[in-house]
Amino acid sequence: MENKKEKLSLKELVEFLNNQEIIQERDWLEDIPEDIYKEYFDLPNNRAYLDTVAVNEHRWYEDAIEVYKFDDEFLGVNTITKLYSESSGYEDCYHTLKFYVMEQIPSVTYKVK
Repeated sequence: MENKKEKLSLKELVEFLNNQEIIQERDWLEDIPEDIYKEYFDLPNNRAYLDTVAVNEHRWYEDAIEVYKFDDEFLGVNTITKLYSESSGYEDCYHTLKFYVMEQIPSVTYKVK
């Protein structure tokens, strides 16, 4: 009988990834460990982008938290979202990826009839 390891909960996955202290050198999905990518992110239902929140502008780049649907929960990834200099790459920013369990908060808005 094959020994399958138990999948991590989203909270455990977030804790594991944050403990790796991953420096962003390209698109964040390419920077996470390959085995974690294959098991948790290489699935269509675990990569549904929803929104970008908490945008922070720095001199050479912008970072923000990108929110993704992750099964029935929400994952936030603080990642570089924009580079301002054509001569700079992600690796020049020394940005450490941060991962969060997010909460969806519905809001009300209004429009003219």
